[in-house]
Amino acid sequence: YARRRPPDVLGDGLATAGPPLTTETPAEALVWLTHRPPLTAMPLLPALSESRPLRLTTVTAMYVAQGIQIGLGVVAFPAYMAAHDVSPVVIGGWVSALILPWTLKLLYAPLMERYTILAMGRRRPWVLAGTVGGAAGYAAMALVPDPLGQLGLLTAMMVGGSLLLALQDIATDALTIDVV
Repeated sequence: YARRRPPDVLGDGLATAGPPLTTETPAEALVWLTHRPPLTAMPLLPALSESRPLRLTTVTAMYVAQGIQIGLGVVAFPAYMAAHDVSPVVIGGWVSALILPWTLKLLYAPLMERYTILAMGRRRPWVLAGTVGGAAGYAAMALVPDPLGQLGLLTAMMVGGSLLLALQDIATDALTIDVV
């Protein structure tokens, strides 16, 4: 069962550098795998249910992320559009499109409660998908070279990011009810 490093065929010293691959039998390897010391390089944070400051910090950070998105979409970009003489009808359409996923949360919140990946918990998959997806959507919006010239593309990206952050909001609300 012992595996050894192959002989130095080319004579360049590479095959014999370092220790042999292994000289353990499968039983010795199994003992090492089951009785290895615990990893202590990175301290683990307590569970949210065990630490009130961690709970409040986590929930606050998630709500701040949602607020940044709303602030950019409802205040900052409409002001940018108004400064570049975009009509109020277009600006109103932009804000309406941004708010639409937040308005429809009532329809897809029950689906989030029903379907989950239990290995990750009830809320974590939705929080992760919403946070990562929303951040990616908004980062993609920053890459659009001419935002006013490609307002349709920008609106689609914003609605996608807003939908994902609305999913995160639903999961954050449920998490807040569960642990705070």
